[in-house]
Amino acid sequence: MAWMDRARSLIAALDAAMPADATIADRKRALRENAWRLHGGTSWGKKVWSKARREYLARHGERPTSDAAVPVKHLSPLERMMAKSAATRGTL
Repeated sequence: MAWMDRARSLIAALDAAMPADATIADRKRALRENAWRLHGGTSWGKKVWSKARREYLARHGERPTSDAAVPVKHLSPLERMMAKSAATRGTL
């Protein structure tokens, strides 16, 4: 059984033991308390557990968080270069 399969089956077992009306906070607490059962402190296990945890919580209504807030009118370096090129072509 692969790491991800083990993580998903452990989370399914935890979910089955929880009441149907459990809150997101209760679900997070149960996942946090039982994480060591999968990863045992290994870095790979922690990565797999985090991914499986996010999938599970998303199914129960938690919105995924972004790592970085991107401004509304943000341009990537390539987009800035293209805009600058378009602006200079119009003035020549």
